[in-house]
Amino acid sequence: MDILITCLIGFLVGSLASWIMKKGFPWYIDILVGVGGSWLGNWIAGLIGMSGGFIFSTIGAVLLIWIISKLKK
Repeated sequence: MDILITCLIGFLVGSLASWIMKKGFPWYIDILVGVGGSWLGNWIAGLIGMSGGFIFSTIGAVLLIWIISKLKK
């Protein structure tokens, strides 16, 4: 059940980040971006002494999309 919740939240975070960055990804890429972005955002939140959450997860996903777009060029 935990994996289903993780995928659902990853999809929501990834979809929001894709919308913010104006990138059109398939749903399965949104899940991967969302889960990876959640990890990245919560890691950054821990570095600055804050607790992570949906906002930091979305920031991490946006940052992940930005990093990937820069590496592709």
